[in-house]
Amino acid sequence: MDRKRKITLGVATLAVALGAGHLVQSRNQAAGGTDTAAAVPARPTGITPLAASAVPDTATAAAAMTPAAAPASKAITPKPQAAPVPVSLTPDKPPVPAPSVIPATASPDKAPDQAPAATAKPEARADACRSTLDVLPGENGMLELTLLAPCNPAARVVLRHGGLAVTARTSTGGALFTALPALDSAGEVSAMFPDGSTAQGAAPVDIKGLQRFAIQWMADDRFALNAYAGGAAWGEPGHIHAGSGGKPQDKTGWMIALGDASVDLPMMAEVYTWPAATTDIAIDLEAAVSDATCNRELLGETLDSRGGKVTRSDITLAMPDCSAVGDTLVLNNLLTGMTTAAAE
Repeated sequence: MDRKRKITLGVATLAVALGAGHLVQSRNQAAGGTDTAAAVPARPTGITPLAASAVPDTATAAAAMTPAAAPASKAITPKPQAAPVPVSLTPDKPPVPAPSVIPATASPDKAPDQAPAATAKPEARADACRSTLDVLPGENGMLELTLLAPCNPAARVVLRHGGLAVTARTSTGGALFTALPALDSAGEVSAMFPDGSTAQGAAPVDIKGLQRFAIQWMADDRFALNAYAGGAAWGEPGHIHAGSGGKPQDKTGWMIALGDASVDLPMMAEVYTWPAATTDIAIDLEAAVSDATCNRELLGETLDSRGGKVTRSDITLAMPDCSAVGDTLVLNNLLTGMTTAAAE
């Protein structure tokens, strides 16, 4: 491999002890990693006057109505009045009530129209928007995720598991189907949306036969992971990186890249997995000097999973000035001599 020049360790300040990782070298850029109707009131039809004395007879009533100057033979008998509808007050016959008036809008053989249906309750709307996350154990210690979020279409989502945090994006229908490498045996996963809502799921998984090492970062802080099995050198058979991938059945293990870089504030990671029985593994970390990384510090975090238990370590790397664009910093032997803290 063609190496351009060495960069001294003075440009790198680590938050962890790197042990034997004192070698900081540069490599060609080509050798770098892959980069939701009112009722009418009833009227009485007649009134029967009531008096305290007996009702006068017909003759008396007629005499009272005869004019005084007229001869007796000319007496005028008053025309009978139209008989009113009597309201009997005799004890054996109760009063006859006035007829009821039925409003025009009501009909005895038809029920009134029903009121319009009420709008959906807030609880029903909340149920329609609830997100769900199903987690199933997959092959080779993977966690298979099915996220359904109907009210979060094409949304940024942060997936978290065992200290790992990477971004993804839901489909236009609010769904996401993906997988994460299990770092602990509990297999607990959460998905957080921009509004702060979350969905959670878990699937216990047996990963005692596997070891995993990951590097994660945010935004423009870019790292690349390299693993070497059986004493391989850079570029030789046994050198595993995100570009080479590898296969689960290989003794040299395999590596995957995680995260969606197209979302706002992307959170990315690379995870290397190998059989626990394989002991001759070396891991290093690269950081390319570019216009986005030069003359500032890069922040990253490593996750070391062994026997289903995760330990974490922060890395702070001071990058050289922009005159070194094109060079690459290399941190060696990350599996040995590191001061680590238990994952939260």
